Amino acid sequence: MSKKVEVPKYTDVGLGGDFLKKIELRQEYKLMIDELTNSDKDGKLDLLNVEIGIMLIEAGEESVQTDHYKVTVAEGQNVSISKEKLLELGVPADVIMQATRTTPYTYLVVTEKRTKEK
Repeated sequence: MSKKVEVPKYTDVGLGGDFLKKIELRQEYKLMIDELTNSDKDGKLDLLNVEIGIMLIEAGEESVQTDHYKVTVAEGQNVSISKEKLLELGVPADVIMQATRTTPYTYLVVTEKRTKEK
């Protein structure tokens, strides 16, 4: 049987209204993020990213400017170590290299266009 631990109220440990406001704001942000994340279940954003990326590649450009945005096709790669391979192979440094897996990826970066200030 586990012993019940009493959790103090925030005001009892010296935390005031600012703490409560931050918690409430955090929860509002979390709800907004969750709603946005769940609203694109059919992958419309991913499809647009691919289509825009293909258009840039077909135009022979990595980046272009619009009136409001700079659009760039960026590439990278993920590197991870397979724990299963490490266990199977024994773990010395040269074996860790054998267990390293590299996964390339491409993604779209859209940033607001910078304006020159005089």
